Amino acid sequence: MKTTIEPTVPAQPQFRVTKQLLFTRYFPLILISAMCGFFVYFPVTDSDIWWHLASAREMIAQKSFLTKDPFSFTITSPHWINLHWLFQLMCYGVFTVAGAKGLILLKCSFISIICILSTQFKQKQRFFLLPPLLCAILFFESRYLILIRPVLITLLCMTIFIILFEKYRSTGNKKYLLWLFPVQIIWTNSQGLFAISIGIATSYLIESVVSYFSVKRQQRLQSIPNAPQPLVLLLITIALAAVTVVNPYGIKSFLYPLKLFLRIIPSAHNIYSINISENIPFFEYLKSNSRLGYSTLIATSITFFSFALNAKNLRIAHVLQTLLFAALAFMAERNVLLYFLIVVSVISNNVASYLQNQFQEKALPAKIARYKSAFILIFIFIFSFHIFTLSREISIYPSNSSISPFRFPDKAVDYIKQHNLTGNIFNDIRYGGYLMWRIPGKQVFIDGRLIIRTPQFFAEFLSIYDHPELFSGVAEKFRITTVLLPSAIFYRSIKLARWLYNSPEWDLAFTDGSSVLFTKRGTDNNPPVNLQSQDAVNMLLDLLHNRWHKDKAILTEARYHVTNLIKFLVKDNDSTALSYYQHTVSSPLNNEKSVFCK
Repeated sequence: MKTTIEPTVPAQPQFRVTKQLLFTRYFPLILISAMCGFFVYFPVTDSDIWWHLASAREMIAQKSFLTKDPFSFTITSPHWINLHWLFQLMCYGVFTVAGAKGLILLKCSFISIICILSTQFKQKQRFFLLPPLLCAILFFESRYLILIRPVLITLLCMTIFIILFEKYRSTGNKKYLLWLFPVQIIWTNSQGLFAISIGIATSYLIESVVSYFSVKRQQRLQSIPNAPQPLVLLLITIALAAVTVVNPYGIKSFLYPLKLFLRIIPSAHNIYSINISENIPFFEYLKSNSRLGYSTLIATSITFFSFALNAKNLRIAHVLQTLLFAALAFMAERNVLLYFLIVVSVISNNVASYLQNQFQEKALPAKIARYKSAFILIFIFIFSFHIFTLSREISIYPSNSSISPFRFPDKAVDYIKQHNLTGNIFNDIRYGGYLMWRIPGKQVFIDGRLIIRTPQFFAEFLSIYDHPELFSGVAEKFRITTVLLPSAIFYRSIKLARWLYNSPEWDLAFTDGSSVLFTKRGTDNNPPVNLQSQDAVNMLLDLLHNRWHKDKAILTEARYHVTNLIKFLVKDNDSTALSYYQHTVSSPLNNEKSVFCK
């Protein structure tokens, strides 16, 4: 591999923002960054945000960091390293002021800022809009991975790290490296992925070592006196690793990233890899989410083509970053987003470097300039269509809520609070955080914080879903009197729901088609819901109509979920109630009520 050390870039003269720059650079940049933010505008869908909010509320109430888990009654060792505390407090503040809508806008703002900052990935400013354009394409393809999670801070910190290292490499100014430390501290106190910084720093360290010893000492001192020194980057890498202990848990947090990494290693024996959707390896999400899988393949192919294109000025740091993050992306779906950010940086640098070397400081040939204009026009046309499509989707979002329907058991939790149901609750993993947030003080069976769970506990939890007959022993051991499970979108628990519905020891206390609430017989004074009764069907229809009458598309889907629920739970699928329900929602007089699943 041939490596070269580029001479130090001289200081650029100051310039004024002319009308030409305004319309050829900054206005398109603002437009593209706003487009990126728009791509990730959708209702709250991720259940983790609720335990983040509950944790922030608990920290404020206790006026201290959380070191023990206060939220679950099944934790054998309550010690908890909550490295997300800074992100949690930020989200809690936004939610307190602006609710769920504010959290969505916060996410959109993060993505727009990252898009703007991406212009600094490369030092050659001639192709200023290339990184934002790549951001728009790749963020669009991975938009449903962009949730209100600490990964937003990780993406921003990764962006800043790459910019600062590239600035130091091009100027030799060590002041850029000093900014890495406050960024590292923020990163460490926001997400366990903070160790990514060490990987990025190491890639630049290895590049500097190879470059340093690939030329003669005299040539190095004469032509590139400000080139990055390996010793400086070695000390910076060590210092970055050391500064990660600046958090409420000190040295105890040092192995936290390793624990996360071990849980995404693809293996038939890794229960976290095969049973958590966002941890599935590449060939699995290529089948389940083929568009994202093929987008990852295409992005990888273009990245390696850009290396071939720019072979004369190959950057070792970029090769190492690509290999590292490609490996992470192929290990687990959740890492695709991180990989795409690296792809933006690498392709931008390679293409800009290649074209710069081809044409030096001369203007681009007219033919290529026309291609450039045509490319931008094609980009605008394609994404205008996507914006139109997304705008149509936004039109069917809930009219009075920024929370996605069917994903959270809001009405079931209302029932628990209104009827003061006491005792321990067995809940789905996605519902734990929501219960923690909605009912302060009520402990849950499990929630999304699987990092504090043992593989054995998680395996036993999943076995209850697969073998519902095991639930009786679990209910007796933990004194379970209430069960809350999803009955729409996520169907892993449906066998247990069916078993409970047909059990003489449990009653269906409430359902709205998207969740089911069971109570132990004798603990709820209200009559159980009988899905084989036409009266129960009418009550469900009234409930759905009262809630979603302003949102016709959601109402249609809600009725679809009720149809599925009756089919799932009632042993006799030809029951009078099901026949009556299907006739009611598909009557020629009610065409708008036809069953539809988005």
